[in-house]
Amino acid sequence: MTPPALLPSPFGPDHPFAVATSQCLLCRAPSAVLAAFLPADSQAYGAPVGKDRTVLYGLCSSCFDLPDALDLVEAVILDATRGAAA
Repeated sequence: MTPPALLPSPFGPDHPFAVATSQCLLCRAPSAVLAAFLPADSQAYGAPVGKDRTVLYGLCSSCFDLPDALDLVEAVILDATRGAAA
């Protein structure tokens, strides 16, 4: 059986959504934590009406320990979403 073909990514290799979860979303170091971002308003993050947006990402230990890590992650994801919609 032949596996299904992979769809091409709409994002370039440097786009935050193209970063593997094995890399930290904030600094690109090897990740130590796998996390998920599920915004309360998925449409603000580019999801079509009636759909949810979920972003899996990795964080290294240093970035995970930052007091504002969640705010930084949210800003990166929001910026990436706005850039993808442009």
